[in-house]
Amino acid sequence: MIEPCASSVFCSLSLLRPDAENQKYPIPMKTSIKLACFVCIILATTAFRAHAQGTAFTYQGRLNVGGAPASGSYDLVFALYNDPSLGSQQGLPQTNNAVTISSGLFTTSLDFGSGVWNGQPLWLQILVRTNGNGSFNPLSPRQALTPSPYAIDAANANSVAAANISGPLLNS
Repeated sequence: MIEPCASSVFCSLSLLRPDAENQKYPIPMKTSIKLACFVCIILATTAFRAHAQGTAFTYQGRLNVGGAPASGSYDLVFALYNDPSLGSQQGLPQTNNAVTISSGLFTTSLDFGSGVWNGQPLWLQILVRTNGNGSFNPLSPRQALTPSPYAIDAANANSVAAANISGPLLNS
């Protein structure tokens, strides 16, 4: 018997002797420990790969100032709402400082966590100001979020009852 390694995995290794009596004898201790640690490392790295994707997503936008494409560094605040014009804020706002905007185009990463993705329709409110200067100005209208960010909830698909599925079902 080998002592447990870092991830509390126990391994018992033995080989059969090639003689007629078929008696067992243990693998040398150093080899057993190395092999057990190798198995633990493989199991630990495999477990990390099995996690679902995170809740962050990429937002690409266009900003015009005075009718012309903006360029420079801007601070942006993003908040989710349950209505296109009024409604209540869902989750916490996220501020991304010093976002580079070139020819009016920008890309930034947003992560509102998993608590807001419950299937309800959501709109993204964006507030903007020049980098560290002045107050934030809201952009209008709010942007409707399409289902792509909701793909993070696909891990819960195993809880859908068969009665709620329609259309042809293929046997695999």
